[in-house]
Parts: sequence; structure tokens; C-alpha cells
Amino acid sequence: MRADHVLVLTHWAPNLLVFRRRLLEKLLERGTRVTAAAPASPDFPRDELRALGIETAELPAGRNSLDPFAFRKTSEAIRALVRDRKPDVVLSYSHQTNLLAGAALRGMEAPPRWIAVVTGMGRLFQPAASPAQTLARAILSRALVRRYRAAAPAADRVLALNPDDLAKIRSWSGELARKAALLPRGEGVDLSRFRPDAGLRRAWRAERGYADGDFVCAFVGRFMPEKGIGTFLDAAERDAANRSNRKWLLAGDSALGGNRAVDERIERLRASGAVARLPWQRDLLPLHNGIDLLVYPSIGEGLPIAPLEAMACGVPVLALDADGTRELARGETGCALVFSKRPDIWIDAIEELQQGDYAAKRERAVALAQRYDADLAADDLLRFLDGEAE
Repeated sequence: MRADHVLVLTHWAPNLLVFRRRLLEKLLERGTRVTAAAPASPDFPRDELRALGIETAELPAGRNSLDPFAFRKTSEAIRALVRDRKPDVVLSYSHQTNLLAGAALRGMEAPPRWIAVVTGMGRLFQPAASPAQTLARAILSRALVRRYRAAAPAADRVLALNPDDLAKIRSWSGELARKAALLPRGEGVDLSRFRPDAGLRRAWRAERGYADGDFVCAFVGRFMPEKGIGTFLDAAERDAANRSNRKWLLAGDSALGGNRAVDERIERLRASGAVARLPWQRDLLPLHNGIDLLVYPSIGEGLPIAPLEAMACGVPVLALDADGTRELARGETGCALVFSKRPDIWIDAIEELQQGDYAAKRERAVALAQRYDADLAADDLLRFLDGEAE
């Protein structure tokens, strides 16, 4: 049942190489023809994909278009692409692309097998900041679930990246309950470069003026409410009065479209010395080696990438108890959970980690990260593509 030709659909073309390169390489290594399709954009890596031996196709409509006419146009383009290229399997990623694929394949005569990967529930299923936002998210999430139900007959499997998301998908309909399954390592993370490096640690800390005894607590990612930036800043601001050896560091960019209140608060705390700020880091290896703790208060993830990269470098993670991150803390691992957004509770959790067997936590962090290696995760997904997985 091994596929001869796989059509990979994603909502943003760069993700093909950022998150799925090892899967694509494995497909090519075994002689599978691969076509990669995504909405047209200036950053579509067509030359790099073609250099690997991957055929490309660019679709109409933007990444996050809610225009129903644009949705129909893109789904019709996918249907035309399937008829033209004749893949054995369509593999789609993210809610929007999954629903486009479902609309395209539904009703086709002799359609290819379709495997949909839910890369995360997204903000529609996360707590909202106001009653109006709660109502809007409830309406939109119900509409999304209805579309998944309508698409379910065309799907061979619907895959989740963590047990929490799997449970949600199975609750949507009986057919989805039968077809939903877990990718045990999610999409995995390319950890080939991420490992503890004492030399990198010394150099990175010396460049930024950190003393040997400083305990650096870092936030890595976009400064968005969904990523827990408010929780991190609350803890940093409260801890500033403690005069401890903890140093608080932000590395990332503002939210897409900007968030003036968050940006102004970060600047105020930076000016007071409560936090330091670095721009987005293209290469996180030096930072992950230099810090002592990754603080990750995100309120929901599919597979948390930054925590796994940090743990591969021997950095323990303190995360909010939430979908996705919850899975990393099962058993004796280098990830601990906080069950509240209160800053005093986060500070207490950090102090407890500092006072415990920190060296053992570093070792456990490295061991856990290796379970999620992209090479192993690609093998998991190949078993679904070949119809071998339960």
C-alpha cells in the first residue's frame, strides 16, 4: 500500500522545510514522487524544494483568508491539481488547509487517500479575553467543527499531535472518532544541531554580561497573549523586587500586527532593568545553551517546538499546564508544570527548581527531547501514509 506519489498541502510554504524537511527527504529516499503545494507568496521556497527533487504548485488565496469566494477558488484549484497530478495520497496540514482539502476531495470519483494533520487547535479553542471575544470564538469554532464533520467522509485518517487535541477531534463526530489517531511524537523536531555545548554557553553569557551565578529565565517566541507573554512579564516584574540571582530575558518579536500595550510594557520593564530583550534569533542554539530555564506559559500548542529544542540543549522547561505542553511533563522529565497564571506561583516554582537537583533535571531534559526527534516522527507518519498504523 506504499504510496507512489504524495501531494503535500500546507497553508504556508516555508513550513515545508522548517517542520517537514525530514519527512520529505525520507519520501524521496524511497523513490516516492512528491508534490508540494501552498498558497502563492514571495517566500515560497520553490527553488530549494525543486533542488531536493520536489515538484511544486502554488495555489490562490492568502494564508488566512476567510473570504468564502477565496475558499471556493482555492478548493477548486486543489481539485484541479489532484486531477492533473494524480497523487495516491493527499497529506494536508492545519485547519484551513484540511478544510480546503476536504472540500476539494468530497464527491470526487475515485479520490486519492487523504490524511489530515491537525497541527494544533488554535486560538478559537483557547480562553478569550472578553465576553465578546468568547462569543465570537464559540461561533467560529462551531463553524469549523461543522466543516470537519462534512469533510470526514473523504478522510482516510485525521491525525493529532497530542492526546488533548485527539480527544477534542474524537468528540466532534462518530466518524471522526473512528478516523482520528495520534502521532505519538507529533511532527517531531530536527534536533541534529541541538545539544549541550559548554563553550557556546560561556561565550553567549560573556557576550551578554551574565555572571556564572546568574540564573537566566527566558521567554522565546512571539510576544502574544496566547503565548503567555503577560504571565512572563508579571513574574519578571514581581521578581525584580526580590534581588535574586534570576535574570529575565525575552527573545522574539512583537505579535503580528503589533500589540501596543504589550510593546510599551516590555519597553518600560526593559528600561527599569527587570527584563532584557533580544530580537528574533534565527539560530537559537547559542541562546538555548546560555540560558538556565525556558519559561513557557503558552495556553495551548500542537507540539511545542521551542521547549524541545531547549531541552535538547539540557535546559529544563517550566510550562503552563495546557494542551501540548502537558504531554512533555508526564513522568520524570525535564519539564515541570504550573497550574496557575499567578506570578508568585511561577516564582515559587522557579525557586523550587533551583533548589532541587538541577543537574538531574538537565539530564532528563536531554533524554526527553530525543524521543521527539524528527527522524523518528517521520517514520511514524510514513506508517500512516503506507496504511500500516492502527
